Amino acid sequence: MKEIKNYKADLHIHTPASKCYKGNKTEDEYLQIITSATKKGLDVIAITDHNSIEGYKTLIKYKEKILNDIDTLTKLTDSNEALAQVAKYKSIMDSFNKLLILPGVEFEVNNGIHLLVLFNPKTNLVDIETFLRDGGYDEESFGHEDGILSNWSIFDLYKETCRYDCIVLDAHTDSNKGIFNTLSSGNTRAYAFSNAALRGVCYKNEKQRGNIQKLLNSDAKYSRHIPLAFLKSSDAHCIGDIGIEFTYLRLMDLTWESFKNAFENPTESVSTTSPTILDTIKRITNAGPCFCITDYNTETNKRLFLEVICGLANSGGGFILLGMENTDVISGICGDKNINLFYENFNLFWEREVLFHIFRLVYASYNVYLLKENKYIVSVRINRHDDLLDIDKEGIIYYEEKGSIIKLDAIKIQNILSQKSSNKCYEQINNELSIIKKSTAAIETYFKSLPIINTYEEHATYLRSIITSYEHLEPVKLTLLLEHQLEQRYKANPNGANRGNILYLEKMQKPRLQEAYLRISLPEFRLNNLPTTKTDKEYLYLIPGGALYYSKKNIHYISPNKIPAYRFCVKKEYPIKFLCAFLKSSYFLWFLKNKFNTIDLCNTSVFNSITIPKLHLKNLQEKSIIDDIEMAFDQILDLEQKFLALKPSTNSDYLSQINSHNDETKKYFAEIDRHIYKLLKLQKDEIQIIEENLRANYIYVASSIGVELDDE
Repeated sequence: MKEIKNYKADLHIHTPASKCYKGNKTEDEYLQIITSATKKGLDVIAITDHNSIEGYKTLIKYKEKILNDIDTLTKLTDSNEALAQVAKYKSIMDSFNKLLILPGVEFEVNNGIHLLVLFNPKTNLVDIETFLRDGGYDEESFGHEDGILSNWSIFDLYKETCRYDCIVLDAHTDSNKGIFNTLSSGNTRAYAFSNAALRGVCYKNEKQRGNIQKLLNSDAKYSRHIPLAFLKSSDAHCIGDIGIEFTYLRLMDLTWESFKNAFENPTESVSTTSPTILDTIKRITNAGPCFCITDYNTETNKRLFLEVICGLANSGGGFILLGMENTDVISGICGDKNINLFYENFNLFWEREVLFHIFRLVYASYNVYLLKENKYIVSVRINRHDDLLDIDKEGIIYYEEKGSIIKLDAIKIQNILSQKSSNKCYEQINNELSIIKKSTAAIETYFKSLPIINTYEEHATYLRSIITSYEHLEPVKLTLLLEHQLEQRYKANPNGANRGNILYLEKMQKPRLQEAYLRISLPEFRLNNLPTTKTDKEYLYLIPGGALYYSKKNIHYISPNKIPAYRFCVKKEYPIKFLCAFLKSSYFLWFLKNKFNTIDLCNTSVFNSITIPKLHLKNLQEKSIIDDIEMAFDQILDLEQKFLALKPSTNSDYLSQINSHNDETKKYFAEIDRHIYKLLKLQKDEIQIIEENLRANYIYVASSIGVELDDE
């Protein structure tokens, strides 16, 4: 067990990327934000510009520039001036290295409420830009607040953030930009506070904090599985403001995972005052139901412990403090001098004496606090459970009611089950309403799409007119042994390898997945008795389901479904890499969906009706766009070949490699989309229609892109 420490965090800091920033707008100003944070004793900061990620991007750019300058200047060993500059830069890098710096945005939803969305630092910045553009913000509105109407309500934002690894906080809950003051009393405010996506509220006034806490405890509509964290942050708009307000976070280490875990138990892990053990115990006892048990060593206390766990889980959750007579008297549990050994012993007790006796999984966590004289307190936080728990299947249901653990009679059990069923039904209805809303949006954008399609087809030609050969590929027949070998290789690595002699498909493949691993290269597998035929030709492989791959290999193919695939070549004057990029682009998938009501271009009637842009390669501007598309295409091919050459040792390694590969390729697919929009001379409002329609139809878009178009 690592030692848990208290860290200081300021989670609301602006940079010159916010239009209302009061300081200078220079490189030095960005760097001073970092050095000032460390001088103020901060350990965690979040860069949260208004509706923008540009400030964080600039900060990272300057960090990379400093690292490059250090490397360059270090080689000038005979220059005192260079050495002095290196020392200055290393001091700045020390500040960077001491901090956990989180990318974030202060997002304004369409009723004026400001929410902080803090992202995992490993999040691809293109994805955060996509998040902002989906919400209605682009280059013209980045950094602005007020006067820009977002696409999203607060509930839309809650839903969208579920797609990202992030934390959502109310930026100014007790101001006219916060939930508490902006939303009138009633269901809307209750649902805004109780939504699981919201993890904390930032406040200024202690009296208002009390009023908010009183409100949250006043009605069952405000109940939550995990309580809200209360935080203070500076909302700094200049260097001098940084760290004037901050929050203590109890963390295992300075990582995103530890930071995020703090919000799973804010009662113990998040504090706006210097947290002592006594302060933490006081917060626990004031947070809601809390039961004190002197120890867990006697049979009587073990049974009591189990009954309280079930009672809290069956009601609204709460805390158990082991080592206390009552909320005012601390007795402590005697234990080993080494806190790690004590923790291990308690962990063993939990697994053997708690989990063994309670039917169904208990959602709980615990912390160990060392008192003087080798005595300990253990806090156990129990979360509300969706089902009713009992001990050893005795059929006795314990429940917390007004600070006591009671046994429920049949009528109360029936009422509780009825309420739980009602809550599940309400959640399902909300999900159905969300689907209906998205379908409505798809219909609306369909009618807006017709003029774009008509204009495109006026300047298009049929795909079949440029095809020189079109082969119908029947699956190769294999022995049972070879099929078994192939299945095992597929299970070990469904993406295949960069070398092989067979394309194997366990199931139909769509043109685009929500998180596609491969987009262009064939997923190949090697079987010793099947040769690979080398060729000078470039092929496009069209797979059942609509997936399209580029290859220079004449390769065999097998499908357990026995469905044929297709392979074709095109005229030399038509760049095949451009064609593949176009047929995999966001625009083309949108065109398929709205023209043919499918994205499966493998459908014969659809394939024969597909149109592609007429190219005018003598036009230098158009030729330049196509060259740029092919360059991005080659970058993706290179990344995919390197990815396919990897041999992961563990599942976690492979998952990490997949995520890293996706992050690297996304930007190039976004670049291809951007160039195709430009080639087709689409306007920004038309691009917005296209990408909104794709999302409404649950089709993944690499990035929502604002495009600078030429005047002509």
